[in-house]
Amino acid sequence: MEDSEEVNLDWIEIFLNFFGGICLFLFGLRTMSAELRQVAGDKLKDILTSLSGDRFRALLSGIILSGLTQSSSIVLVMLVSFVPSYMTFEQSIGVILGSGIGSTLMPQLAALNVTKYCLGFVVLGFLLSYKQSYCHIGMTIFSLGLTFFGMEVMADAMKPVQSYEPFIEFVASASSPIYCVLVGIVVTVVTNSSSATIAILMTLGGSGVVRLRESVCVVIGANIGTCSTALFASVGRSSESLKVALAQLIIKLIGGIGCMFVLEGFCFLVMRSSGTTDPDDPIDLPHRIANSHTIFNVVSAVLLLPLCSQIAGLSSLLVSRSSFHLDSTESKTEKV
Repeated sequence: MEDSEEVNLDWIEIFLNFFGGICLFLFGLRTMSAELRQVAGDKLKDILTSLSGDRFRALLSGIILSGLTQSSSIVLVMLVSFVPSYMTFEQSIGVILGSGIGSTLMPQLAALNVTKYCLGFVVLGFLLSYKQSYCHIGMTIFSLGLTFFGMEVMADAMKPVQSYEPFIEFVASASSPIYCVLVGIVVTVVTNSSSATIAILMTLGGSGVVRLRESVCVVIGANIGTCSTALFASVGRSSESLKVALAQLIIKLIGGIGCMFVLEGFCFLVMRSSGTTDPDDPIDLPHRIANSHTIFNVVSAVLLLPLCSQIAGLSSLLVSRSSFHLDSTESKTEKV
């Protein structure tokens, strides 16, 4: 009987539902981010400039801004535009560290199982959007519900393959830590959202398809992959903008390499953060995946905040060397 069920799996329907859920999630996340920026308006700029006086306030401003926009990438794009006009490059390091912490809010909300109320958010947001004074707030809530609904669609799409042995064996065969980190980087670059990567991972974890160790490695990759937005945004801008983008990459690489060196200890810390002692329990795994994302960014901020000057110096050194190389190449080309 099991064989017939395996043979009768409708892979087209599974893939359409799963990727349809991803599209709903991404659309909801981007719409919610845009609506939140409409609600906040110029306050985002005020928060960024007024709270970035020292590294601790800069950290706080990064947390607030990333929490409001639900996108560390948006905060980094703002920094690329604002440095050095509204703040110094060194001040931006604290904001970068804070933005990583603020971006963990959405996965933590999803881990609290509020996704089952997704259509309630959709209804409430829809009703509020009809009143002019609450239009943006209503659309924000509606988009939040759409984001959670996308996660529910993804989870439902994965149910048929939970007990499909060939698929489980394929996932298990691709469990190398380096491979999982690369998967996290690629998926984040393609979707332009680490939140999307974490959401997909939480869905797979809740379905029992992936395990804690592999999930943690994908989370590390997702944090590194999120640097791509700032790097692309810095192209064609000033050297200060490139320094900001490189600083984020340095921070994520230090955090990622550090976690990979102590991977077993990091996994143990994540496992102890919630639930049972079974590290791969599908009930607790989505929460642990969200916690690994939070722990990664909080620990990175705590350890690297005192080193803002050194990170700024390293980023400046890399930019100055690359600029010197480019200038030398251009002068040689002109002589030829």
